[in-house]
Order: sequence, then structure tokens, then C-alpha cells
Amino acid sequence: MVASSVLVACGAPSTPADGASGESSAPKVQVRDPQAPIHPPKPRNGKRFAYRRAYRFTEDWFSANIPHWAAMLEPYMGKPDLRYLEVGVYEGRSLLWMIDHVLTDPRSRATGIDIHIPENLTHNLELSGASDRVTMLVGPSQIELRKLAAGSFDVVYIDGSHAAQDVLEDLVLSWRLLRPGGLMILDDYEHDGAETTGGTPMPAELLPRIAIDAFISAQRSYVALVRKGYQVALRKRRGVCPRGPWQCSSLGPYSYDWRLRVLYRGQADVPLSESERKIVERLIKAKRGDAQTLSLDGSLLESPELEALDARLALGLLR
Repeated sequence: MVASSVLVACGAPSTPADGASGESSAPKVQVRDPQAPIHPPKPRNGKRFAYRRAYRFTEDWFSANIPHWAAMLEPYMGKPDLRYLEVGVYEGRSLLWMIDHVLTDPRSRATGIDIHIPENLTHNLELSGASDRVTMLVGPSQIELRKLAAGSFDVVYIDGSHAAQDVLEDLVLSWRLLRPGGLMILDDYEHDGAETTGGTPMPAELLPRIAIDAFISAQRSYVALVRKGYQVALRKRRGVCPRGPWQCSSLGPYSYDWRLRVLYRGQADVPLSESERKIVERLIKAKRGDAQTLSLDGSLLESPELEALDARLALGLLR
């Protein structure tokens, strides 16, 4: 009954058990990460969210994203005092869409960062009627992001350099600027660089994917995946490790103190037997950088104790 709930099975064997971890050499299987979305936002009809003015553009790398943006950003539409940050503005396709459909309250504000301001962007901002609510910072994002106040933005969009090292730095610096509960959208996750090399994909070390995966892995306790495709959307989780971030991991809505080996939610401890505690630790260590799955060995999935613990904590691992 437990095995039927497994999402994906992988044929590669796990590492041998070392006694402390309790892991076996059974094949690895993937189950749902409790921080992954059960029901991702359904794309909206993009025609309902067309631009409201005849802006001037020469390129279009954004329109395919509109159905997903409309779904993810619906809770923000018209919200007063909304703060939006965009890294890599170019002619303003995404920024102008935000102005037309999300930043509609006169108290909302946008900040854009780019290495230069094209004439079309200046024209489009004037045409939007919201140029007085947009601040453009000109220069490398790795410098300009350091000038902004921590926790000052509700939505951040990263679409600057495609080089892995630049993407990673943009993510780290921008995450500090995002408020708890805020949304970060990352472009070019599936970009392979082939259009710049005559059709030959570039190595992973030069592409955004490796930077995004590394960032998610490092921030795994604080990240809730909203969407993953050519673009990745992450929500900055609230209330993670409220007793302090040191030696603390999350498991769904719970926090785990590795020093005291205590699972808690908010300020309340969750009672665990020693065997349940070991299962919790194995689940946390099984998190993957995809932000969607845990990689567990098959022997654990055969354990009735895991099934009982999953049900008691309402983690949704085996749904």
C-alpha cells in the first residue's frame, strides 16, 4: 500500500548503510517533497492579459510566459504599496506587463536594473503613464543590488546575465531583498546556449540551471516551489526555524533542530519516538535540489512506521 504511492523509481542503488544513517543498499525512489506544490497555479488565458498600450518592442522573449505570470501573480494584482524588482529589463516587456496588470495601484512601485537603458524602454515607460513610479538603476546588477534595502520587495524577477556565476550572485543578493512570503521568478532555467554557438549546447558550468539548482539546494529549508519549467518560481517561506536558523532544517511546515534533535512547529515541540526521529532525519537528508522530490531507499518506503508518521504529521509524502 505504501509502495503504490511512490512517484518515481530509480534503478541506481543507494550508498551502503553506515549504521548511523540507517540507510540500506535498496534502489532509490522519489516521493513528493512536502514543500512542493500539490496544485500548481493553472495557466490563465493569455489573451485576457494583453498589453493595454501600443508599446514599442523589437524582441519578444516574454509573451509565452504571460499565462503563467497571470496565474502566479493574480493575488498581487492591484495590491496597494506593492514593490517589484526586475533584473535585466531591456525594452521592458515584462516590466510593462507588470505595470499594466499587477502594479495598477498608484502607490505601487517598481525598480529595474540593467547595464543600459534602450530608447524603446524610455519611450514605453512614458507611454505607460507610470514612469514616475519606476526607478531605473544603470550598472551591473551585482553592484546595484547591494545598494537596495533588505526585505523591501514583494516580487523579484531575475533575467539578467545567463552566465552561471552571475545568475548565482543575482539570486543570492536578490533573495536578501525579498520579503518573507514574496515571490521570485527566475528565467532561462532550460536555456542551453545553443543559439550563440551555432547549435552546440554549452557546458553546464556556463548555464543558469546549475546556478538555480545550487541556490535551491542551499536555501532548501526556505524555498517553496511554485512552478518549474523554462522559468522557475520560488516563494520565500515564512516562519521557518523560528527558534533560530543555526543547525535547523525544515520538513514541510515543521522545523528540526539538529543540536537538540527536536522537531517543532511554531513554538510547540512535536513528540517523536527515537525511531521516528531517525525517519525525520532521513527525510530531511533526502531533499533534492529539484525542490520537488525526496530521494529515499525502498526499504524505508516499506516501513509501516513511515506511513503512520506521514499520516500523523500530514506531510503528504505518499499521496
